[in-house]
Amino acid sequence: MSPRARFTPAGAVKVSDKLSDAVAFVYERRGRPIACVYVGNQSKPVSAYSYRSALDRERSIRAAFEARRAAMAVKRQRQEERKAYRPACKPGDVLGTCWGYEQTNREFFEVIEVKGKFVILRELAQERIDTGWSQGKAVPLPGSYVGEPIRRLAQPHGIRIDSCRLATPAAVEDVAGVKVVKPVGWSSYA
Repeated sequence: MSPRARFTPAGAVKVSDKLSDAVAFVYERRGRPIACVYVGNQSKPVSAYSYRSALDRERSIRAAFEARRAAMAVKRQRQEERKAYRPACKPGDVLGTCWGYEQTNREFFEVIEVKGKFVILRELAQERIDTGWSQGKAVPLPGSYVGEPIRRLAQPHGIRIDSCRLATPAAVEDVAGVKVVKPVGWSSYA
């Protein structure tokens, strides 16, 4: 017994969409038209409704098939974009993170090497200046590394350091013809 048989009775007519992996099972119960629509290998239907008329059921199935085609097209487009993506960062770029729960933690990373879609990073030491109770400003110290190099996948929205830290390009400003990273705020509980 297939998993889909639990939701569709024996004798239901299978209607397949030729342009997607959506399938509908149509049948009648007590004179009311019913349809169960499945996509992919799902065992539970994405929709299972009774309709006032066979025409309403047909329109609903057609709309479900079109929605599935559109979803599959978006998925394909995203896969192609991910496949074609190449990181814009280059060695020497400084990236920053901002994360925390009821506090603002900051770290800085320098791009050491770019290998295809992967980036080799080193965490930078930072200078912190207190501006108030358990808060202040921080700037990275390029060339002063903390820890060992790490290899991470570069993605369009940033570089995921771990489950809670996402590194993005740090804001830079021009000071007397030299590009420096802008100070960023941090806070913590002492």
